[in-house]
Amino acid sequence: MRTSIAAFTAVTLLRDAQWLAALCVEQATARIWTRWEIELTRIVAEQIWHAVERARAEAALEASEHKLRLGLMAANLGTWRYDISSGVFEGDDVTRRMHGFGPDQVETLEDAVRHVHPDDLRDIQRAFVTTSTPTTSLRSEYRVVLPDGGTRWISNLSMPQPATTWIVGVVADITERKRKEIDLQNRYREQGRTLRLLLENAAQGILS
Repeated sequence: MRTSIAAFTAVTLLRDAQWLAALCVEQATARIWTRWEIELTRIVAEQIWHAVERARAEAALEASEHKLRLGLMAANLGTWRYDISSGVFEGDDVTRRMHGFGPDQVETLEDAVRHVHPDDLRDIQRAFVTTSTPTTSLRSEYRVVLPDGGTRWISNLSMPQPATTWIVGVVADITERKRKEIDLQNRYREQGRTLRLLLENAAQGILS
């Protein structure tokens, strides 16, 4: 089917003197385009282009977030954020599971630290129970007492989210590493005690 074009107008969109896009309007009957119609075409073109840019940005953001989620899952890392002004705490499934909670058991900071070891709780509260947003990042290690009685070591890295009252963080399960460190420290202490006993016995033998 053939279509004849008797009237035609077009607007182009530029940015920094570079061509971005063009919108063409056609009509099968001859006519003269008014200034208002041409301006309307330009407005529609800008709105369409803004929608295209927004869709592209959202698609890029979604792809970036997907890659981030994959990376966090591969590294078995959890993410969380806490709003100092409202007291709202949000943690992903990995963070909640790491701290011994179910899907809907954490809504505030008080909920989030419920399983933190009593000896480590004061440092956590001192860092986050405040009326002002921290200005620097914070790295900490603490123990969590699980509902089954087991103990898990957690490494946390947090930082303020610019221009907001939110603090965002990443947590990792470092239980195996801490166990190895503690075993190594105990071995060193035991070797030190053994060495002191040997030296004391040797000194007594020399004196006698």
